[in-house]
Amino acid sequence: MADIPSPSVLKSLADLEILLPADHRYGTRERSYHAANARLAPSCIARPRSAPQVASLLQELASSKTADIAGGGVTVGLGLLDTVAYDAAGGTVRFGAGARWRDVYGELANPDSATDQIVRAVRNFTQLQGQGQAQDSYLMAVLGYFPDFGTNVGSTAVFQAANDPSGPEFDDWRALPKIVDMTKETSMAALAEEITLPANYHDAWFTLCIKNDERIMKKATDLHETLVAELKAYVADGNFITNCIFQPVPCTVSQRTAAAGGNIMGTERIAEDAVLFQLVVMTETAEQARWAHPRLQRCVDAIRDFAAKEDVIGSYGAENVEEMRRVAIKYDPDQVFQKLCPGGWKIPGL
Repeated sequence: MADIPSPSVLKSLADLEILLPADHRYGTRERSYHAANARLAPSCIARPRSAPQVASLLQELASSKTADIAGGGVTVGLGLLDTVAYDAAGGTVRFGAGARWRDVYGELANPDSATDQIVRAVRNFTQLQGQGQAQDSYLMAVLGYFPDFGTNVGSTAVFQAANDPSGPEFDDWRALPKIVDMTKETSMAALAEEITLPANYHDAWFTLCIKNDERIMKKATDLHETLVAELKAYVADGNFITNCIFQPVPCTVSQRTAAAGGNIMGTERIAEDAVLFQLVVMTETAEQARWAHPRLQRCVDAIRDFAAKEDVIGSYGAENVEEMRRVAIKYDPDQVFQKLCPGGWKIPGL
């Protein structure tokens, strides 16, 4: 067999990343091939970061008369050459040899630019259901980082039990910019199969029940974007997943729960429209999970603190809130200003 340059020789090429079989990233790169028979178990994977580095590497390999990959040779992986640059003036795109089309399309779409619209769609849908409308419909939103895209993307799931998505409750959803629309008539069994979580990740998540308030949800999305940036800096190969999820909990849920006698979760105590928030991080290794967990906790704590500060009426103090409650019971027994006036903070406990 022809001589194969040793990893130490290859490492002498400035800033060249070398992955050996013992490195977990080696396995990740091998599994990234779509076809199983393309996974040829080379002696190492060399990952150049620039065009000159590619040239130097190929010259080194050519001079050594390296054997074919299946014979224990070297794989040259171009995955680090994945930059995508859009020239708005010229209407052209330049991208590296290692970029995948899904990365190119994802970068050019900037799905996360619709974050405010997605948050507003959740807020309006929740309020509409809280008013007793669209009870056969459902909408939830997920903003997250996925390694297939290499960036944050937004997605919404909608459901209509009568198979009629034409109602006004979906107007905001229809107005969202879409890369792909996968809505269709389906069964619950098929839907459950489609949304199964990916396997072989270390998962961590926290949940909060927050008010149906755009400011709080936007704070959550901002903190999620910061978390993603930290993860991208720490997880070199970008193989992690995050979810920032908003699920409506309209006051009709608590009303029906109370009518049924309540439940162990105490949802009958929710006196106004709310949103169930969930923040998820999925990492490939236990070490990455340990690193991510406290940062995930800090994000959720920050959201909780922000939500508490935004409770203007609650900040007046318990004694003053109680006085407001007594006045409201006396002069507004039908709770007109509680239930029939949209917007604003309401007196808690009425």
